[in-house]
Amino acid sequence: MDPMLVLQLIDNYNRNPQRYSDEEAELIAMLSKQMGASFKREDKSIRKGLFDLVDTAVLGAIPNSLRPRSRGESVYGETGMERFTSGAGSLLGLAGGLIGGYGAARGIIGSGVPQRAGRGIINYGRNTMGRMNPFSGIGNVGTIIG
Repeated sequence: MDPMLVLQLIDNYNRNPQRYSDEEAELIAMLSKQMGASFKREDKSIRKGLFDLVDTAVLGAIPNSLRPRSRGESVYGETGMERFTSGAGSLLGLAGGLIGGYGAARGIIGSGVPQRAGRGIINYGRNTMGRMNPFSGIGNVGTIIG
């Protein structure tokens, strides 16, 4: 392939990246890296930070296939700002998840559900053990004999 045509293609992409599909952009990014030419990278730092915040807060329940990817990321990797916002989003998501879990635990404990459940289990155990006790009628020996 003619190097001048490749450079012209890269320049056209840098002027108007919307004209190209994501697959074409990845190919152009690879060509620009091979040629040492500049490549106008897409910045999705806000979206990536928000994704990581939500994903961490829900303990990774969101599939990574839904994580935003910038054009040229497979060739050049993430930008510094994308890495920073992803890290910040993860930390904030962790804090949000911990705070949410703490609030949920306080709500459950404050509602009295664990205490009622505990009393029910203890009472069930007492009743069951009372029925299974072979010595439960010993106090009534006099009534049985006489």
